[in-house]
This record gives sequence, structure tokens and C-alpha cells, in this order.
Amino acid sequence: MRQIILSLAVVIITSNINTIKAQQSNKDTKINTAPSTKHNSPKIIKGTTSDGKKVLLKSDGTWKYANPLEYEEKQILPESASKALLEFSKISGSVETYIPFDQYQSLLIDFKGCVDQALRDLPDDSLKSELRDAVDRYDKANKIWHFEILTVQDKMDNWGKEASQALTDRFALWNENKLSLERAYKYSKQYEKQ
Repeated sequence: MRQIILSLAVVIITSNINTIKAQQSNKDTKINTAPSTKHNSPKIIKGTTSDGKKVLLKSDGTWKYANPLEYEEKQILPESASKALLEFSKISGSVETYIPFDQYQSLLIDFKGCVDQALRDLPDDSLKSELRDAVDRYDKANKIWHFEILTVQDKMDNWGKEASQALTDRFALWNENKLSLERAYKYSKQYEKQ
């Protein structure tokens, strides 16, 4: 009888060691644990929550995710940011097709409007910075293009050097924005789509 009671006690203790309740956000989460072989300190135990998330349990009763970035809750991408990315794609693709100046200005106005709203809705992050910088570059390219047009109209015979440099500058800004668009889409992946 004594042997059975001791065996039951060992089973209960082992069971309690292998199942630990941790509390986060006022929610109990069951965590299955196994001693860590990666850590020299016996104070940290690797575990897995009942929903499969890897955690590290500390001897002081606290715990953290083994890979916090993997389990971070994503924010929802504001609809205005989705629209801004769409307009960004439109203007980026359009400048590659050598659209006329008036069409470029129209696309720029649409892009600026969408970005202005997105800047109000987005937190301060990489996507917000990328969109803000893209508008600035497209606006500079617009001013350069406008300068080219004025130069051609004013000095038809002697505009070559100035116009050539302006054209180079405009295309450099557009090329930077093409890369910026790729970065903006990469940054937008940190959000969940609506």
C-alpha cells in the first residue's frame, strides 16, 4: 500500500512539473515543459503552451516567448494605407511608361491625398516613413519636370545641359521610389490585411 501511494505521489509530482500554469493578460495558459539543454542555468526551462507556442520559464515564476516576433499580434493595415500602396504602385508603374506631365501631376495628386490619410492612420513605423519619403521624392521630381518644361519654353536654343541634368535627377528620384515601393510592401507585411 505504501509503495502504491509513493508511486502515485511521484506521478502527481511529475505531472505537476510537466504542466505549469502561467498567467498572461489575465489568461491561464497551460505550458508543457522540458529542461533546457541550451541554457547552462537550471533556472530557465523551455516549454510549449497548449496552443504550440514556445516559451522560456524562469525560476522567479515569469515567462516569455522563446521567439517573441513569431507570436506578436499584428496590427491591421489601415484601409487608407492599402489605398496609398495602390496609388504608389500606379504612379511608380506609370513613370516607367513615360506618361505626359499632366497625367503625372494627376497621379501625384491622387497619391498625395491617399498618403496624407494613411499618415494620419499609421503608427510611426517604417511604412509611414517610406510613404512620406516617396511623396517627397515624387514631388521633387514633379518640380524638376516642371523646370524642364519652363526651360524648354524659355530657352529653346540653349537648354541642353540644364535639361539633361534635370532629366537625370528626375529619373534618379523615380528609381529610388521604385525601390521605396518594394520596401513599403515589405513593411506592410507586418500588418494583417482587412
